Amino acid sequence: MRPMPEITVIKKYTKPIQKIKITVKPDTTLAQLLYKLGLRYDSLIIAYNGEVVSDPQSLRIEEGSTVELLELADGG
Repeated sequence: MRPMPEITVIKKYTKPIQKIKITVKPDTTLAQLLYKLGLRYDSLIIAYNGEVVSDPQSLRIEEGSTVELLELADGG
């Protein structure tokens, strides 16, 4: 049985910025992680290990990864 990966999630849209460790099931996609966190990926800018992600449904999370989240704001 494969170990469950632990990743770091940085929520840059909160004050103060939150940095949390999360354990996920093996082969979890980034989209599944966001669902678990109660977030919609179409309202976020997402960086995975420093790279902006355009398709979180196809990206599988690996042990030790960092996910940075920045919420898009509506308004004028």
